[in-house]
Amino acid sequence: MPKASEAQRVFELERETLCALCIRGSANARQTTVMRELSNHVWQDAEHRVVFEAIQRLSSSDPKLLQEQLPAQATRMGFPDVSWDNYFAPQPEAEIDFVSLVGELLAAPKEKKS
Repeated sequence: MPKASEAQRVFELERETLCALCIRGSANARQTTVMRELSNHVWQDAEHRVVFEAIQRLSSSDPKLLQEQLPAQATRMGFPDVSWDNYFAPQPEAEIDFVSLVGELLAAPKEKKS
């Protein structure tokens, strides 16, 4: 079982990855290999899983369209109570290397399900 700080880091990496998809969607969503790897990731947070699945179901990777369409998509999936502000909040101006971010997430220790 990962330590609390490791579990918190995985939570933060998941959220940062989803923010990168929501805010800078078009460039990051074109990383098909990375997106395929993410689709195999076991999301530690249920809301994170819902957000990723909603992103995958939408054909748009335009951040403005995602912001408009994701809440409705998640609601159609049965999850109307997603905190969307967590995913579309302004990020620091430093450019995030999406591929490295996903690599760090996928390499992080995973919580074992009982």
